[in-house]
Amino acid sequence: MGPGRCGSSTVAKWFHELGVSMGQHFSEPSEANPEGYYEDIEFLRVNQIMLEGMHFKYWLKEIRDIVSRRQHPWGMKDPRSCYLIREYQCLFPDGVFIRLKRNTADVVKSMERWFNTTDTHTMVLEREILLDMALLDPITIQFEDIVSGKAKETVRQVVANLHHSG
Repeated sequence: MGPGRCGSSTVAKWFHELGVSMGQHFSEPSEANPEGYYEDIEFLRVNQIMLEGMHFKYWLKEIRDIVSRRQHPWGMKDPRSCYLIREYQCLFPDGVFIRLKRNTADVVKSMERWFNTTDTHTMVLEREILLDMALLDPITIQFEDIVSGKAKETVRQVVANLHHSG
């Protein structure tokens, strides 16, 4: 989990390649992310509706339905899930949450460059604060370790533990 533009697509791709069910139908790659986002469109749809005011019980049912169709272990990636982190932690108390960290100014610059906007600073800070306050005992991965490939070993260890515990 991270604010976007923090390496989450690369990490999600690694989880997918290592056998974690990240979904069947992903959002389309773009010029900003040519290798793909690895964001399952079902999770994206339900999270967006929840953020627009969906009743919690309906969201809960939808998320459980999505997960029930998934092979285990499973994962999900949606930068907007920062706003739903407490709900996800309650729903999956034994879940493994990965916190991706990148310098906030670099995230803002990347978003402004790729999405041609200049009003991202507050949103990025809001997502960072939400994650830092709400995430309980996350596995933290630094952006520099994603770029260097060093973080792939951390992902391999997480996947091995998921297979062992599942």
